[in-house]
Amino acid sequence: MAMNAAFGTQPALELTAQRTVGTDASAARRGKRRIYLGDWTEADVYWFDDLKPGMKIAGPALVDSASTSVLVVNGSSVTVDPLGSLQI
Repeated sequence: MAMNAAFGTQPALELTAQRTVGTDASAARRGKRRIYLGDWTEADVYWFDDLKPGMKIAGPALVDSASTSVLVVNGSSVTVDPLGSLQI
């Protein structure tokens, strides 16, 4: 099996802080999904690209994107920071 690798310099990353919009994340909610966390439970599912700074999500929940899913366990929560990152 051949392995490929690429090396190079990336341009500097410039992140711009965005204005917070409030805590309600319902605009990013995409439904529910059954997940197993020791027992089967229903978890709200949110689309990452639709989350805005200030929005909050309580677990259990999933935050889906085109490339990954983030699990927010029961008892934890997520807040979207001004740069669009998830603070768990």
